Amino acid sequence: MPVYIWYIILNHTILFPVVAGIIRFRYAGKEYLPFLILIWIGAFNDTLSLILAYTLKTNALNGNLYVLLEYSLLLYIFYNWNNGKATWYIIWLALGVGGWVTDNFVYHSISDNNSFFRIAYSVITFFFAVDRFNKIVVFEKAQLFKNPQFLICTAFVVYYFCKAFAEIPNAYHVPFDDVFYMRLWLGLASMNFLSNITYGIAILCIQEKREFTVHY
Repeated sequence: MPVYIWYIILNHTILFPVVAGIIRFRYAGKEYLPFLILIWIGAFNDTLSLILAYTLKTNALNGNLYVLLEYSLLLYIFYNWNNGKATWYIIWLALGVGGWVTDNFVYHSISDNNSFFRIAYSVITFFFAVDRFNKIVVFEKAQLFKNPQFLICTAFVVYYFCKAFAEIPNAYHVPFDDVFYMRLWLGLASMNFLSNITYGIAILCIQEKREFTVHY
């Protein structure tokens, strides 16, 4: 089977958490709804990227727009989960937008496949995920592997670390051959596959919150 077919199949395993999100949607609430939106938009962008790659021979523009939206949603997800100060996350959002504009309009063109912002937001997401991961391990020790946030943050840590690493050769235009880059992106797609499976399991672990009542 051609490599690009594997690449398409691995990336479109995002349909598993999409379906899981539809099944568990009524239980999501404020805590998990932004994550479900991220998954659904990601699935839409993967499909759009495939269509544009075949029709226009490039999906760089929508890819560059998507990563900014993804970064914004990721920040909002961590803001909800950490109950943090909004100012702190607004600062990170402003820095991200500034970095995105610089990467896509100052140093490069938005119609090119740019990697500097992708590296930066992947590293930021990695550290936010590690921080949340550690808090869950310390304060919510029971049934970690049934905790949706624990599973999601585990996938975030692995995937965004790999993504930051994989984007470095492209950012600096390292003159490796096509086979190297093909294997590099296939490896990242494999990490995306594992993340998508983990996301789906995490979503299926979302439980309905029961109201606390006092019996007299």
